[in-house]
Amino acid sequence: KRFESEGGFLPDDAQVVVITDKNTYCAGELLAASLKENLKVKLVGETTFGKWNVQTVEPLPNGFAIKYTVMSFSSPEGKNYSGVGIKPDFEVSQNKDFELVELQRKFSMNKRLEVDRQLKAAYELTKAL
Repeated sequence: KRFESEGGFLPDDAQVVVITDKNTYCAGELLAASLKENLKVKLVGETTFGKWNVQTVEPLPNGFAIKYTVMSFSSPEGKNYSGVGIKPDFEVSQNKDFELVELQRKFSMNKRLEVDRQLKAAYELTKAL
């Protein structure tokens, strides 16, 4: 089935930057690709995971199971990033001293801008747009 947006959920002058990393996968990748291709949103961070399919698991009578792909996603331009992920427009690695959950839990937004490389790059990019 093909699903198409009727558009209009963001104002034309909205400044949007999407932060991605190796933990961005499946629906997150589809959203990032859709925003990039349709709204020319910039991606900042790391290459995404590359999971562009849906699998199902069926139990077998012998106690084992079989896992197989039942669906594959495509971006609005018809691209499939399965196994390779989406490369960001601006590659910025995360500060290895912090995990994302730790950054979110421990720091205010102003402090995060000081220590979170990806968030800082995205913020600086919105000011440049």
